[in-house]
Amino acid sequence: MSQRHGPGWKRLLNNPDLRGRLETRGRILRALREFFWKEGFLEIDVPVLVPLPGMEPHLKPIPVSVRTGQGERIRFYLHTSPEYALKKLLTAGYERIFSLTHAFRDGEVSATHNPEFTLLEWYRAGSDTSALMRDCENLFLAVADELGFGASLRYLGETIDLRPPWPRLTVADATREFAGVEISGRTPLEELVEIARRKGYHEATTDWPWDDVFFLIFLNEVEPRFPKDRPLFLADYPVQMGALARRKPGDPATVERFELYVGGLELANAFGELTDSVEQRER
Repeated sequence: MSQRHGPGWKRLLNNPDLRGRLETRGRILRALREFFWKEGFLEIDVPVLVPLPGMEPHLKPIPVSVRTGQGERIRFYLHTSPEYALKKLLTAGYERIFSLTHAFRDGEVSATHNPEFTLLEWYRAGSDTSALMRDCENLFLAVADELGFGASLRYLGETIDLRPPWPRLTVADATREFAGVEISGRTPLEELVEIARRKGYHEATTDWPWDDVFFLIFLNEVEPRFPKDRPLFLADYPVQMGALARRKPGDPATVERFELYVGGLELANAFGELTDSVEQRER
């Protein structure tokens, strides 16, 4: 308990702004659920404590030690996302499902990250990424309408125009426009390292993974320059950065993946699922 601020419930008694935020959060959660219910999605209450975490190399799960009735210790983890649980239900024939749950990731503490956070994840079997983009647009408009914002919202002093369709930019075009370099899934690691060094990132070496070198350039040269007044879909990722995403037809160096930025902040990551088990093992 903080001696400076006192317990949270007591601050709620005397802080109208804090009470308003709590009530607004409740309205947002309700609006999210109502959007998917109206679209015919089934909400799934996934388990948070799991025996095996995800295999995403950039996500660190939080371990939990559980004691059995016989005194034996068993290692579990707090899930980093509901992905595995939902995909099991996809294989069982459920085509439209979503989960609005708490997720946990170690080592993520910053102005925009918390080790425990609320995560929304949904699946549309048989759809492409264009359908997911429309979901994002319509979902934001539904929540903004519930909060009385209309087709715009304010974030960090900036008015964001939510009217669809939202701008779309490929990763290749973004690196060209904002960093002045040519990068694609066909760029070898050695060439990518040379690009990074020419930009001044001399710490990059060929011992680094391809995506680490890419992020060194992207997070410093590209992402900070995204427009703040409109949401942005960043699409068509290099194949090296989409282990679970299927390749684009006619372009094997690119995968069907996009991320959504609103106010310059990444809020969503989506992709067309890779369902070829042979290719999945190769990746």
